[in-house]
Amino acid sequence: MYPRAVDPRIGTVVAGCRIEERLGPGGMSLVYRAEHATLGRNVAIKFLAPELANDQASRERFLRESRLAAALHHPNIVPIFDAGEVDGVPYITMHFVEGTDLARLLARESPLASDRMLAILAQVAGALDAAHDRGLVHRDVKPANILIASGEGAEAPGHVYLTDFGLAKQVRVGSSITEQGRLMGTLDYIAPEQIQGLEVDRRADIYSLGCVVYECIAGVTPFPRDTEVATLYAHVQEPPPAAGERRPDLPPRVDAVVARTLAKRPDDRYATCGQFLEDLAAALDVIPATGPVELPPMIAEPVLAAEPWEEPAAAPVEATSPPPLADLVAIDHHGTRFGLGRTPEGYAVWNLITGGEPVRRFPLTDEAWHEAWRMFHELETTPAEPTPAESRGEEVEAPAEPTPAEPLAEPGPAAGARPLEGVAVLDYRGAGYGLGRTEDEYAIWNLAAGGGPVETWPIHPDAWRDAWARYHELQAAVATTEAPDDSPATAAPPALVGVVSVDYTGRGYGLGRTANAYAIWDLGAGGAPVRTFPLDPAAWPTAWAEFHALQSSTS
Repeated sequence: MYPRAVDPRIGTVVAGCRIEERLGPGGMSLVYRAEHATLGRNVAIKFLAPELANDQASRERFLRESRLAAALHHPNIVPIFDAGEVDGVPYITMHFVEGTDLARLLARESPLASDRMLAILAQVAGALDAAHDRGLVHRDVKPANILIASGEGAEAPGHVYLTDFGLAKQVRVGSSITEQGRLMGTLDYIAPEQIQGLEVDRRADIYSLGCVVYECIAGVTPFPRDTEVATLYAHVQEPPPAAGERRPDLPPRVDAVVARTLAKRPDDRYATCGQFLEDLAAALDVIPATGPVELPPMIAEPVLAAEPWEEPAAAPVEATSPPPLADLVAIDHHGTRFGLGRTPEGYAVWNLITGGEPVRRFPLTDEAWHEAWRMFHELETTPAEPTPAESRGEEVEAPAEPTPAEPLAEPGPAAGARPLEGVAVLDYRGAGYGLGRTEDEYAIWNLAAGGGPVETWPIHPDAWRDAWARYHELQAAVATTEAPDDSPATAAPPALVGVVSVDYTGRGYGLGRTANAYAIWDLGAGGAPVRTFPLDPAAWPTAWAEFHALQSSTS
């Protein structure tokens, strides 16, 4: 990274976040890791590059990224938290990804194994198709804009994000290769119609994704040339190269699939990224993966849309790609055969071997979590009975998934408050209210009353600021109401140290996670955790029991 003396932004506070280190440049920006002053969690802050700060067109294009990406609610698109301006320079704050990017991965390990490549790029294809369905074209699809989580942050290992929508545009507007002399795109991955200044649509991104696929397969970009002009000419005039010339081990059909994706005429390409990846998987004889998948361990390199900076590291071990899991929001615990996590509506258990829909569903309540945890371990520890064919040593199809159970009934009044309705993510849990997201809105819930949100806002950076202000306004009213008559309202507790997420907040303690452990914090004292436990499913029951024991001691 960059030493403090070189960069004056290190140590400053922007949007309530203390900037800790510079991560690297994006296409038109500088990216930093920062720590939220109150919550103690990492965020990424992207500033417009200094040389572009006075250019109005660049400023508008930079801020367009926040509006476009914030409007795209998709698990493989980096969430945007806020946008603003400091000292005349626009900035965006967004989710910080613990991990690496595809450019760094290819610098260490190239070409990629087919199943591993598909596990990564199928998630990118899903993000692009979602953007395209909203009428948006990314226009700068490249390995450095494909982030891969290491598992040390909030995501499962191998979760992929597409980032850097700074060049995106609505399809109906059209586009141009240059604006005030600057190339709009990255040379090695740019579509011919972008180079020619023609109108672009989703098929320009499909061409760029084809260039990325070629690089993953062949170990080089499709048109490596000595000069920029030669590269541009090759994209427009030269036929797509055959990957089989560099990889004779690949099935011949792979070249036909890649050639169609790199066709000069948009009409000759695939209609969607999903169709392209499906045909590529069939040509490679690999089952594609469309959701977050377990990838090999990787060196944790906190990055966001940065160019390769690090020295090559040891190549990770290959991993296979399981079938996609349907209705998935997050998998919190991976077993050998089953996974325990969440859908948009509740907790669930999936069969990791067969994929598809959850085999068990539960309401999003603490009581139901106990039952979900018990069921997960019961399924995980129950030996799978071999079929007669397996007993003879023959290969067999994966077993059919168990019959889904009916959801548990929600607890009555005696079991506690009503569960919150419509929650996709609850980012902030206060004394009386919670701030988070439904599937399509920012929202505030009354934690005591439960049920649906009490107020909602559209998914947009400007609306997030309104939601954040309203949340604190409601929280302040709770603090004033609950304060003793002869004393001022209780001040906000000190910031918790090391928090990635606090999943359960009690009367005096919070149970959640740091980057590498389960942990319990004293919410009144703040600071570092008072108890930590290994980030392992076997340690969770101990952490859960200790949390409740501490809670009982405060009664």
